[in-house]
Amino acid sequence: MRPTYKATTMYGHVQKILESINLCHAGGQAFDPTQKAVTFNLCAPEYFEQLILPSLLKHFDRAELPVIVNVQKLETEIPADGLRDGSLDLVICFGPGFHRTHKDLCSQVLLEDDLVCVFDKRSAPPQPAFSLQSFVERRHVFPTPWTSTTNMVDGWLARQGHKRQVIARANSYGAALKMITGTDFIVTLPRRVQTLLAPAAVFSHCEAPSGLPGFTLEMQWNESSEQESANAWFREQVVKVCADQGLL
Repeated sequence: MRPTYKATTMYGHVQKILESINLCHAGGQAFDPTQKAVTFNLCAPEYFEQLILPSLLKHFDRAELPVIVNVQKLETEIPADGLRDGSLDLVICFGPGFHRTHKDLCSQVLLEDDLVCVFDKRSAPPQPAFSLQSFVERRHVFPTPWTSTTNMVDGWLARQGHKRQVIARANSYGAALKMITGTDFIVTLPRRVQTLLAPAAVFSHCEAPSGLPGFTLEMQWNESSEQESANAWFREQVVKVCADQGLL
């Protein structure tokens, strides 16, 4: 059996049609970060910049990937419009329930953490944990690694009918630690940040008052980016770095 002349002339056109159908069936082309430089724009708190971003950048560097990461500071509300219009690829935020929810945003919990009280080693309290009363009697430095007039500590104290004395506000965890050096002030930090930034030679820590809740760190992205290959790839890299560091 041999193809007719008409079949022979149609062969190239049919082949292109089949290739197009196969591409549609396979979905969009997979993202390849080795092909060209790509920039990801994030909104995230200092917590992410201290714990995850350094390892993420080293991961890209070791693999010789031309990836650029720009981070803007997280504020009280999720910048949902930035995710919707594409000016932001990803938001890293705290949970549960610290920010207004948006039905068109997808989310994934990255890790959990709790809070500890940190102080100058020379001002260590005798007890292994602060009581609520001793906690509010101490003077506090309040780090604001994300833009907010209060944080989870103040909200919890208000529900207990208490208020702490904040004598200074700092723009970063590191600055807050410098402010308590040589004083009896305390700063309440995430446990993972305390382990990372507060060396035992200078600082001590103890447990926070019983009942002070912990928190989660979450990723949020626009649902239209769910299947977008570059966005999905970047989220996978964040999760991988968290797993490699034992943060999950």
